[in-house]
Amino acid sequence: MPEGPVAFEITGAPPHLSSVAIEISTQNIPGQDGTLANDFVTGNVFLTESDAYPGTYRGSVPESL
Repeated sequence: MPEGPVAFEITGAPPHLSSVAIEISTQNIPGQDGTLANDFVTGNVFLTESDAYPGTYRGSVPESL
């Protein structure tokens, strides 16, 4: 398996959102607030909007996360 960052991209989202984040979790179990249960979340990825393509958001995390 190749090593390196794991990239995330969302396309077709509304442009100019104030923030876009993805939770990384070891289990697909919801918590009391409706997001993934904090007990299994190993990290968050904060995405930034593309200058060239409004509505496209990108971010990456190290493979080790």
